[in-house]
Amino acid sequence: MEFISTYTAKRKKEPLYLVHGADHNVMIFKLLSNNLDADQPVYGLQAKGLNGIDEPLGTVEEMAAHYISEILKSNPKGPYTLAGYSFGGVIAFEMARQLLAQNKDVKRVVLLDSYVYPNYYSSNITAKKIAKTKYRMAMVVFMTKTMFSSKANFDRRIQLFKDGIKNTYLKLKLGKENQHKLVNSWPYKLDQMHNKAVDSYQILPLDIKVDLLRVAENDIFYAHDTELLGWRPIATKGVNKHEIPGNHINMLSPPNDKKLGRILQNILDS
Repeated sequence: MEFISTYTAKRKKEPLYLVHGADHNVMIFKLLSNNLDADQPVYGLQAKGLNGIDEPLGTVEEMAAHYISEILKSNPKGPYTLAGYSFGGVIAFEMARQLLAQNKDVKRVVLLDSYVYPNYYSSNITAKKIAKTKYRMAMVVFMTKTMFSSKANFDRRIQLFKDGIKNTYLKLKLGKENQHKLVNSWPYKLDQMHNKAVDSYQILPLDIKVDLLRVAENDIFYAHDTELLGWRPIATKGVNKHEIPGNHINMLSPPNDKKLGRILQNILDS
């Protein structure tokens, strides 16, 4: 667990625990933490295995339990305010479930443009595969339609296409020996374990209310629920939606980080 907020001698507010996204690193939250109040403690929960030493965790439940154990070491009584960016929001939600099962006080769960993919709803392997296939088909249609909606979108799609070609070329060029080294490298292992965790996870409804921070520019990635990103049937007490500037990729970067910081701090103080 990394302490990532700016230093101040006196911290009066309850700590905020931030969960990493699919890139596993919490340092993307540094700029955001700089735009929160000086007396707001911020802790980043970083993926196990990112240090290249520890074995990565293979399920969302294990990730949540591990992060909870880290939190309880310094804050055994709570209350707890959890937040997660992208896939980290799903982990934060699972953490809330486990903390509530331990009769802990979960004050708030904040979802930073976090999306519940359709395949998360089911535990059945076949149903999950069908949901993933339908999503991918819908995503192709969405990307084709939005490709020409703006020059920025067109450039993004072209860059993604180029990256895909480049990655395929590099894999072919690596050969068997280097491919073996890649498979045994920690970044590859971390990504593989992450994908395994995503594929096996089933998200279940929880009797809480969540705060969803939804980007204003939502034309980069396809979502089956553009309004509440799939959280409506999961957070049964309701979803408070807050619009934030930017898109899913640049929402944590300048100048969007400043407005996001103000919105987030207002939510934490409310």
